[in-house]
Formats: sequence, C-alpha cells, structure tokens
Amino acid sequence: MYEPDSIIVNSSTTSNNVLSGINLFLLDISPLSFAEAINKANQVLSELDNTPEIVGGATSYAYNENSDDFTSSMSKTTERIKPIGITYPKIAGTFLYNERISRAKAIHQDEENFPTYPNGYNLMWEVFAYDAVKDSAVGIAVTSFDSQFFGYIGEDEADLPENVSFSDIKPLPNSYIESDAAAEIMENNGGVEFREQFEVSTDQEHGYWEMELQALHEFWTYEPNPTTGAPVMWKGMYYGNLYNQETNVFTEDSLVIYLDIETGEILHQITTSSEGETAIPHSVQLKQNFPNPFNPSTTIPFELSKTANVQIKVYNLLGQQISTLVDGKYPAGNHIVKWDAQNLASGVYIYRLKTEGSIQTRKLVLLK
Repeated sequence: MYEPDSIIVNSSTTSNNVLSGINLFLLDISPLSFAEAINKANQVLSELDNTPEIVGGATSYAYNENSDDFTSSMSKTTERIKPIGITYPKIAGTFLYNERISRAKAIHQDEENFPTYPNGYNLMWEVFAYDAVKDSAVGIAVTSFDSQFFGYIGEDEADLPENVSFSDIKPLPNSYIESDAAAEIMENNGGVEFREQFEVSTDQEHGYWEMELQALHEFWTYEPNPTTGAPVMWKGMYYGNLYNQETNVFTEDSLVIYLDIETGEILHQITTSSEGETAIPHSVQLKQNFPNPFNPSTTIPFELSKTANVQIKVYNLLGQQISTLVDGKYPAGNHIVKWDAQNLASGVYIYRLKTEGSIQTRKLVLLK
C-alpha cells in the first residue's frame, strides 16, 4: 500500500505564462508518480477556500510512427471506436479535456529521462478535487516544475452522465497502490501485447497508440456495477490504430482494464476491434500533434463528421496569434495539416480548431 502523506516534496512553482519562448532545458523537468503529483496538488489545494478533497487524477501516453511516404491527407474516412468504458476523465469536464497538457510528455533533451511507454510515471498529471461547499470540481495540472490551478467547474459545465453528481464520487482512499504498480499490472495483463499490434512493419504503414491512466471513482463506466457502490479504481484505457496506405485498410482496437485501487486486483477488462476501409467520424475531433515535442515541423490531425468551414490557428501562451494553419472548407473524414515552426523559439504553444458549434484546443512543444 502507498501512504501519500509520507511523501515530502520541496519544489518551487513557476508561472506557466513564462514558458512560451524560453529554453525548456533550464527547467527542472523529471517524471512524477501519481502520489508525487498528489502531494504537489495538495500544496495548491491548501491555499484554496474550503480545502477541496482530492478524488483522483490522470495522465496519458502516446506513440506515433509513420513512414516517410505517409504524407497524404489521410482522407480515408474512418470511424473511431467508442467502446463501452472508454471515456476521458469527466470530473473536470470539457475544459480540462481541451486544455490537457499531459500529452506534452517528452519535454527533455535526453530521451531516457521521459517515459516512452505506460510505466506509471509522467512529466504531467491532471489532479481532480471536489469542493463540497461550492459543489464544484477543481482541476490542477501538475509537473515537477509547476502546479497550475485550472479553476472551479460546476456540474452544469462538466460532462457527467444524467443523474450523476459530484457528491456521488468517492474521494481518493488514504492508501492505494502507486501508479507504477498499477501500470505494471495492466502492461503484464494485455497492455504490452496491445501496443505491439500498432508497431509499423512496412514503409506504407502509420501506427498510433495512446493510453490514459486514471485513478477515479468513475463508477458509471464500470459495467459489472455501474453504481456508487463500485470501488475507486485504477483504469487503463488503451486505444490504437494502424493504417496501411497501400491497401487503404484501417484497423483499430481498444482495451480497458479496471483495477481495485487499494489492492491492485483486476476487476474487469473490455476489448473491442474494427477493420475496414470507409466510415465517417461521429464528431469533430482535434487530435494531438505528432511528433511532440518537435523540431522544426509537426503534424496535426483532425476529424470532421460533416463538411464544414474549419480554422486552425496557433497561439503563444500570452494569447497572441502566431500562425493560421487552416482556413477553409473541408469534407467529412480524417485530415492532417503540417506546421513548420523553424522561425520560432522553443516553448509551449496552443493550437485551436474552430468550426460551427465546436472550439477545441491543445498544447504542443517546440524543442530546439
């Protein structure tokens, strides 16, 4: 068992607003475990009114590999699997999902110092808390050099299922298995084999996988007992796809693993798969850029469920527009756009997609 109160953390915080355009190598960047992130988040929560209670947290890992020949617009129209149980953390709602920085996981010159597979450590974690007095969720983005408070989120802003309220979600237990142990259990029980499916074997393929590691009482996605009586759980959400440019075949799979957060017992697993040539995405999606970090160019994927006028713009962290990447009409399907930032300084930047009825943002890291 892990006792989070036993951790002593001595680290200074740095305002995230100063990161754009500075050399990130100057920062003390190192991977954190979940418990270490919780301890840093508690420092922020102690300064807030009512001292909100932590309910959980999440981080994510991703892999992209494509051949030099894979430069098409990916206009194959493919449907992303939506298996039962695969959801991003809902406690913080759409705001945190769109502003998530946990995917900018590779901010370091020495690649051995950041995780390239789900090992329970990562450079960024999102921590979630609940303020019972305000009846609001609290989101905090935690790194080794910064803890960023995202603000209070009411139930009307959060993407919770009908009849589920913040007060239904149990707090994080005092004792739990650490994130590295949880990740190891998941990797040894299907995770490694799942990821290996999406390794590129020919110069005509593009492979991608992602894994969200979450600690939360997300009982409504737990099929065996989708009630408040379900335990607080570690949840590993794997998703991957492989596209063969020559055959135009697109394969995608997902795997969800639930663990009892206090014992590490495997409670439930869900697997789905699909293979086909054409389908239409269900919604507008702005995907994470790859590679990330990058130097000097990167690729930004996005999906459209119908023909739409699309704008994709890049901003620095002060909100100043840097570049317009897309401004025009695109058909339904999967698309990519490339961005060359060779004339910009290293730093964290924001890219934003805007269509009728949808605005989505993500962060990327330019590292020279």
